[in-house]
Amino acid sequence: MSETKHSLSEQKEAFLAQQEAFLDQFIHQDDDEKLFISSYIHGHFSLIAASMSGAEYHSDDHALEAYAHAFHHRLSDAVDTAIANNELSSEDANAVVSMLSDMYASFEGDS
Repeated sequence: MSETKHSLSEQKEAFLAQQEAFLDQFIHQDDDEKLFISSYIHGHFSLIAASMSGAEYHSDDHALEAYAHAFHHRLSDAVDTAIANNELSSEDANAVVSMLSDMYASFEGDS
């Protein structure tokens, strides 16, 4: 494994850990609604992370951004499909979309 690919792999792991930490912050808060919403997103998050574990991205200066964009796109698509299938009340759906937006912004602020 080349040093660049190893470095990209580490960057992807750090990205996923950072995004997961955003969701996990709600575990110890005394807010059942935020815990529900973050847990709901986390379920989709885990499935997307597993499905993208072998995804290859060119090892260049923008590889992490490409991976993060693809990850966020897939996660948004999964949540949008769930919302379209009426898996959530409209209030919960709005809360999920809002939390996803905050999670995405937390990455953009760090990059």
